[in-house]
Amino acid sequence: MMNGNTDEAIKHLTIAATNGEPRSLTLVQELYQYGLATKDEYTKLLRLYQEYVTEIKSVQRDEAAVITGCPYY
Repeated sequence: MMNGNTDEAIKHLTIAATNGEPRSLTLVQELYQYGLATKDEYTKLLRLYQEYVTEIKSVQRDEAAVITGCPYY
């Protein structure tokens, strides 16, 4: 992304979002704000991230997040 290759950056951010990396959403949102990513690309990443979070959701993870104060359990 820093080298100006936004297509490649979006591919990597898509992989990151698919694996639940929340910063990928922030980065693609910034790309969108600067006109370097499309609304469809941002929407796709958001959907992939939400699918991941839904897939791993469990009572045990919610309890661990409360105990540790870390939302990523």
